[in-house]
Amino acid sequence: MRSAVISAWQHDVAASAAAYSGSTPPPTGRKRPHLSEPSETSSNQQSLKRRRVALSSIAINPRNVSAHTKDRSPSKRTRAPSPRKRGNNGSDVATKELGTPRTRSQPPIPRFDPQSSYREALAADSDESEIPQPRSPSRPAQTESDAPSTSKRSTSPVKRVAALQDVGSGIFYRELSDNGTELGTEGQELFWLLQDSSLGIAALPAALEPELLPEQGRIRPFQIDTTDLRSRDELLAELETVREINRASRRCVRDSESEPEWNNSVHGTLLRLALRKEDRAGFRYITTARIDPQYVPAHSSGLGMLSKMVDYAIYLETSGPSSFDLSTSSPLHERISALITDVTHSINHTSYVSLRHRPIAVSIETKTIGRPEEEARVQLAIWVAAQFERIRSLFTETAYPASIPAPTKASRRKNPKALSEELDRNAVLGRIVFPLLYVQSVQWTVLFARPSPSPLADRSVTIFSSIILGETSSLLGAYRILRGLRVLEQWIDTTYRNWWKELLDVTE
Repeated sequence: MRSAVISAWQHDVAASAAAYSGSTPPPTGRKRPHLSEPSETSSNQQSLKRRRVALSSIAINPRNVSAHTKDRSPSKRTRAPSPRKRGNNGSDVATKELGTPRTRSQPPIPRFDPQSSYREALAADSDESEIPQPRSPSRPAQTESDAPSTSKRSTSPVKRVAALQDVGSGIFYRELSDNGTELGTEGQELFWLLQDSSLGIAALPAALEPELLPEQGRIRPFQIDTTDLRSRDELLAELETVREINRASRRCVRDSESEPEWNNSVHGTLLRLALRKEDRAGFRYITTARIDPQYVPAHSSGLGMLSKMVDYAIYLETSGPSSFDLSTSSPLHERISALITDVTHSINHTSYVSLRHRPIAVSIETKTIGRPEEEARVQLAIWVAAQFERIRSLFTETAYPASIPAPTKASRRKNPKALSEELDRNAVLGRIVFPLLYVQSVQWTVLFARPSPSPLADRSVTIFSSIILGETSSLLGAYRILRGLRVLEQWIDTTYRNWWKELLDVTE
């Protein structure tokens, strides 16, 4: 309510109080007579009863009189007097005119000034509310293009996994067979190693068996890792961090913590523990990294697709062990630097600054237990489809400089060398597999994205699922995830690095 209305109301209340203070207060302490008691004489009743003032003596406020009461005549509203009134021969004139029965005498209600400033102010405020008010210069009027982000997201044509088949040439989720042959030779080897990690094979350091046995109750022989040559102090420090992750996971579950708290206290801590050196592979928290619009796959309906984002990215460090030494660089890093000449250009499908020269190898999407898995699958699908689009565009950028137009299909058919190069690039891209990590609360799951066997002609993407790496709420579960992340680190430094060298034609 506005200040003018409030001031008018305060004024009316103060004036009403003043009017009441000038009148005779109602009698107090009067006991209502019992029916069995003898009634008083009519003269006493007349003395106690206060004479009413005829309505004609009161100025009528036209604002307070409704339209349907103006036309009413007293004769139409006349009522039969009560028995008590019939016994009272001294009824006043006003009561006879109104014909309104009263069961007992009441003190008069003094009427305030009929010109109520409160009603006027309230009516004026109501009228003003219907008039569009000018907006503050600091908050301009909102248009359809300025709609909140929630309304923009609601217009996305893809919210279900089933709708992904209409994105680009189609994105499909499929179950992986027991032997993982759908992933090709290189992808199958990675699948087997991660499967071993999920079973807890060689997950626990042998040097810590005395400390771990009381907590685990029993340790199976295949769970012991005898190849870990780190010092006992380093292993004990890692064990303490794992226990902190366990406690933080249980706390986040108990308190129903939000996704940022999970990322800060649990997921980020585990990634730092696994990829602590960052000399071969590292990770970045990239919740603000958007897909470059030119690589967002189109929808068959023609509606614009939204840029889906993920939480983390594990990247390939192209500088190798000397990544922190700016005076040296690897041939792969130099080749990528020669391609990335503009500040908005990137080797990836996102122009996130620290990843411009570091190819993304593993993308991670995290959710709390209250968020659906389907939402994460849609995000990961569009994200990795855009990544394949960026790699396809690299084929043209590396083969033909900006000053030389790319050949047409007809010219490639006439040029056997160009056709051979295209077939070679087709085979390189067809071999690649992108691991994807979906994290929901305490559970970490691995998926595998792969293009079609002819990725330059058929741009469809298939995502195979899935392996449950482990759970951060238990000691063995956290060590299983650690083992899986280090398997991925080794795969990135070998298979994935060699694949990029082949793609960019780098020799060392």
